[in-house]
Amino acid sequence: MITGMKDRTNYPLVSIGLPAYNGEKTIRLSIESLLAQDYPNFELIICDDASTDQTPEICKDYAGQDQRIRFYRNEKNLGMYANWMRLMDLSGGKYFMWSANDDLRKPAFVSSMVEELERYPQAGVAMSATELVLEDQTHFGEVRYHGIADPNNLSHFKLMIRSAGLGRGRKKYAVYIYGLYRRELLLSAMQYFEDTLFSDRLFVTLMTLITRFRYVDETLYVKMRHPKYKIRYPHEKADKMSSSYLKRFSIVGIMMKMIWSCDLVPFHRKLYSPFAAVGLASFLTRGIVREIRYKKQFTENY
Repeated sequence: MITGMKDRTNYPLVSIGLPAYNGEKTIRLSIESLLAQDYPNFELIICDDASTDQTPEICKDYAGQDQRIRFYRNEKNLGMYANWMRLMDLSGGKYFMWSANDDLRKPAFVSSMVEELERYPQAGVAMSATELVLEDQTHFGEVRYHGIADPNNLSHFKLMIRSAGLGRGRKKYAVYIYGLYRRELLLSAMQYFEDTLFSDRLFVTLMTLITRFRYVDETLYVKMRHPKYKIRYPHEKADKMSSSYLKRFSIVGIMMKMIWSCDLVPFHRKLYSPFAAVGLASFLTRGIVREIRYKKQFTENY
C-alpha cells in the first residue's frame, strides 16, 4: 500500500467520475468515502444527470468545500451511457474509474489499485474484492476471486468465458466496470460500448480480450444491492429489453458484434467469440429459469 505521501506531483493523477442521479439518500456517504482516500493526487468529477431530488445541492456543497471536486449538471437527462462518457471527456488523469452514487470505497482502494497497475504495466484494469450490502448497510454477501477464478492467473480465453458466464469458477466479473483503468485504454475501448441490457457484463467481457486484469484480494469496494430493480434513467434501453425473454437473447448478437468490430482485440482472440456467445446464452437461461421459479413460488404462496 502507498503511504506517507506528501508531494502530489510524484504520483499519477487519478480521475474519479461520479455519475449522479437522484441519489440524495446515499451520495453523501459515497462522496465522503472518496474524499477519504489515502492517495493524494486525484480529482473527483461529479456529473448530475438532471436529478429531481436534492442531489445537485448536496454535490454543490461538497464542491464548494473541497478543491479536488468539480461539479457539472446536465440540463436534461442524457441517460447512463452519455453521462458516463461525459465524465471521461472531462477527466485528465493517467488512471480513471467510475464510482456509483450509492457505492463506497475503503480509504486504500485508489492507492492499492494504482500500485497494482504501476507494478503490472501489461494490465489495463485493477479491482479489489467486493462486499455486498443492503440499503441499511447490513452485510449481504461478497465477491472474491480465488483459485481458478483469480484473474491474475487466467489467460484471456479462460477469463473471457468465466466473465461471459460459462465454466467452473464463473464469477460476477461485471463489478470490474467499477475498477481502476488506464484512462487512454478505456477511452479507446468505450468506442465499442453498447448501451444495452447487461452492458457492464458485455463490456467487461470485451475487455478480457483486450487487456490483462489484476485483482487485489482485500475488501476495498462496497456495493449496494437494492431489493427491487430501479429505473435510474428514463431512456434506459435495458428496461425495455428485459421485458421479454426473447429480447434478452438479442444481447448475444450484440456481444459478437462488439468483439468483431473492436480493433483493440487481436484477430486470434476474436475467434473466441463463439464461446463468449455460449457463455452469455447460458447466463441468460439461468436467469430466466430463476425468474420462472420465483414467479411460480409467488403464485403458489399468494
